Amino acid sequence: MNKHRNRSPEDARLASGNEERFQWLLAPFQRAANRPEGQQRDESAALDDSEAPPQQNGASLPRLRLRRILVALDTSLCSLAALEAAADLAASLKAQLDGLFIEDVALVRMAELPVVREVFYPSGIPSQVDPVRVERQLRAQASQAREALLAVCSKRKVKGSFRVVRGEVSRELVAAAGDADLLILGRVSRPFTRSIRIGSTARAAAMQAPISVLLMHKDLNIRAPIVVVCDGTPTGMQALSMGVHLAQRTGGYLTVLFCGDMTLSIQQALRAQAGDMLRKRRIIIRSRRLSDATTARLAGEIKAEAAGTLVLSDSIDVPQGVPALLEELDCPVMLVRLPTSQNPSEEGMS
Repeated sequence: MNKHRNRSPEDARLASGNEERFQWLLAPFQRAANRPEGQQRDESAALDDSEAPPQQNGASLPRLRLRRILVALDTSLCSLAALEAAADLAASLKAQLDGLFIEDVALVRMAELPVVREVFYPSGIPSQVDPVRVERQLRAQASQAREALLAVCSKRKVKGSFRVVRGEVSRELVAAAGDADLLILGRVSRPFTRSIRIGSTARAAAMQAPISVLLMHKDLNIRAPIVVVCDGTPTGMQALSMGVHLAQRTGGYLTVLFCGDMTLSIQQALRAQAGDMLRKRRIIIRSRRLSDATTARLAGEIKAEAAGTLVLSDSIDVPQGVPALLEELDCPVMLVRLPTSQNPSEEGMS
């Protein structure tokens, strides 16, 4: 899916509000910021109904509909982190967890070339690649991935499945994603890399998969604080729903960074859903509006919030594109997109 596609008429219509409509949410935090030092108090969990506009029928966050979660598996540390995150989400959402191991056909073909050599550590002596040994290693890795999936499914009492395919990794992964609701994978596939740059497979999945994608870091699980970047479109509202769910799972801290125009639909949804959760479920929410959502500014704001996990809509308008933003971040990132079969008008978060 191309990030640079034009917004749909529905997205454009819902993003045509104004900042004044959102003052009821910002007011508690603005008052707290203006209060003299020593008189500060926590107003994050105290949305005052008197400041909110009258609730209208249908004001709610969209329902999370994740029935199948696909996790890309190999033997890397990033893959293990992706598996843990996938199992946690599958358990909390009562979703099925599908594991996929892809045998890289490029590696298999390369092993068959007589000119290819491999060097073992610490001897440093090159030797010809043995195609039979490569096949045996792929089977062993697939077996390890299967055992890891079975272990986490048993531990969390999640229904799971596992399959092995052979082909071009990015292409097979994007194709398999069409049968799931969320794709989770490591941001890099090399077990020992220290770079925060995303790998080619993760980049392709993030930009081409028809569903939401969660990119995991090798040393981090989904954790607080949860930061959501919301633009007021139906996809942005879905990102907000996911952020609320993750905040409940990780301790109740949620920061919302609004970019684009503020809308009445966002205002009503936050009052109807997030307001109740603040009081009853102790979710602490902060929100700010970004008037200039360039890649550098957005990355800087996310880092300033010390984001443990980032959730953002794939409809956000970032001049340099989402891949450039992902390169700047070293926390787990969920890129939310609406499947073409999903009706944006469905409401009522479960």
